[in-house]
Amino acid sequence: MDKNKLNKSGIRFLCSILRWIVPLWFWIYRWLKDQEFLVNLQSRTLRPALIAYPIWLIMSGFKLIKKSWASVYIDYGMQRYSTWVGEHYSPTGRGYFNYGNLSEQEKANLYGEPRGRIEYFLKNYSRTLKYEDGQSFLDAGCGRGQNIKVLSEYFPNSTIRAFDISEEV
Repeated sequence: MDKNKLNKSGIRFLCSILRWIVPLWFWIYRWLKDQEFLVNLQSRTLRPALIAYPIWLIMSGFKLIKKSWASVYIDYGMQRYSTWVGEHYSPTGRGYFNYGNLSEQEKANLYGEPRGRIEYFLKNYSRTLKYEDGQSFLDAGCGRGQNIKVLSEYFPNSTIRAFDISEEV
């Protein structure tokens, strides 16, 4: 069976199940948010259901854990990233390529391979980036030119300028 047909039939099956679950969840979630609002409002006339207080306490606990987790995770990630970025772009790292031992033809053969990382963002987040053909682009630290090649394919009428401080490039 064709993989695309299998994926589409799986999606249709899942959607047919979710059509029954979503309305139920919608009304439960709406009620929970309304009760949370009423607890926080602390009005004498608009009172939440009695069960809303323990639910509010549990939901507040989860929100606190989620917020704390995100904060600690980001802090840890930034600490690791600050170390790894140096390693990544060091002469032995994955983000650095030593051109010193290559001939001009070997350098030309490497141009644009592998594809530039920007292609993922152009394919998946084009509405967010809002790049348009005819705009100008600057690639600072272009390396082998992977992103330049991708940009020139996606935006053939754009001016693309690039530079790299490495004399080997």
